[in-house]
Amino acid sequence: MKLLEENNRQGQAQDLSLLMFYMDGMTRQFEAVSQELQEVRQQLAQAQESPAKKAIGRMVEALGHKVEKAREALDDLRERITDCAKNAVENFKEAGVTALDKAVSAIGVKS
Repeated sequence: MKLLEENNRQGQAQDLSLLMFYMDGMTRQFEAVSQELQEVRQQLAQAQESPAKKAIGRMVEALGHKVEKAREALDDLRERITDCAKNAVENFKEAGVTALDKAVSAIGVKS
């Protein structure tokens, strides 16, 4: 982001910063949901056996898998953005501002 700001791309730097901020917030939300699911699992473990307990247990596990897949997708996206930023710095050193603009465009931040 510093490189963007140093090359008169403050708007793009701000957009990238906001993107990372939102991704961090989503990560915290996934952690909160995972914690709540763990609490539900603990409560289910103490409940009497019943068809409802089994059904709720299946739903909790399915939701847990979906949350984990979404968290993994977010982690993959964060990694792709980080890799793109690293490549942008390297390309900038070689080709200048044009390479920086291409990298920011690849991330999806508008000019």
